Amino acid sequence: IQADLNEEARLHQLMLVPEEDERTIFKDAAASIEEYTNLYERHLLQAWKIAPPESETINPLEERRKQLLEDALSARLLARARWKVRRKAGALNEEVVRRQREMEKTRRQSERRRRSFFDLWSQQGDASVEDSKKALLSREEREQLMEDFQDESKVEHVDLPRR
Repeated sequence: IQADLNEEARLHQLMLVPEEDERTIFKDAAASIEEYTNLYERHLLQAWKIAPPESETINPLEERRKQLLEDALSARLLARARWKVRRKAGALNEEVVRRQREMEKTRRQSERRRRSFFDLWSQQGDASVEDSKKALLSREEREQLMEDFQDESKVEHVDLPRR
C-alpha cells in the first residue's frame, strides 16, 4: 500500500512539475529559492503599487515560472522566502507612507498660511493628494533601503534564552 501511495505522489508531482524543470530546480535549490524570492518580490511590490517606475511588470512566462517554483519547492522554504520579502516590502511601504504623511502635513501647513479668513468660505473641499507612491522615494533611496535591510551588521543580534 505504501508503494502505491508513493507512486501516486510521484505522479502528482510530475503533473505539477515537469521532469526537465524538476532537475534544474532541485539541482541548485539555493539558486531556485533566490529566483523565487526575486519573482515574488517583484510581484508583491507591483501588487502594493510601490515598485520602482523603471521596473517591468511580471510577464506571463515569469508568472508561470513563479508558480512552478511554488509547486516544486517545500512549503517551509517558500514561507521563509515570502516572510523575508514581506519584511522588506513592509519596511519600504512604511517609509513611503511616512513620506506621504509628511508631504500632506507640509501641504496643509502651507495652505493654512496662504488662506485668509474669507478664503475659508470660498473654497470647497481639499486639494487631492498625489496618488503616486513612486515619486516619494528616489531609486537610490529605494536601493539603499533594500541594501540596509539585507545587511546583517545593522541588525542587533540577540542571544536565545537557555533552557
